[in-house]
Amino acid sequence: MNDYEYTHHALHRDFWILRRQLASPSRVMITVPKVVLITGSSAGGIGGALCEEYARAGCIVYASARRLEAMDGLDVTGDIRKIKLDVNDPQNIDEAVQTIINAEGRIDILVNNA
Repeated sequence: MNDYEYTHHALHRDFWILRRQLASPSRVMITVPKVVLITGSSAGGIGGALCEEYARAGCIVYASARRLEAMDGLDVTGDIRKIKLDVNDPQNIDEAVQTIINAEGRIDILVNNA
């Protein structure tokens, strides 16, 4: 199994674990909304689906992608905020993280899907 297949498999597994937890509200207890940053959040992909699930669970979600228009199809019924983030640009990473920290004071969960 190459690195891509391993990462894809791990993300798929984590996605289904989260879905199972969300199906049973007694197992998920979020009292203070968690702040979640998800990279690679294009609509229709794993990142986009994770954004929607975390938002349904009551989290404050920062969806990120290199192009904002890549996230146009995200279901924004929850608290999903879209930011531009290119993980290959260290300065852009610093700016995006600082933007979130300035707004929320912290990042509780990072899903590096890019």
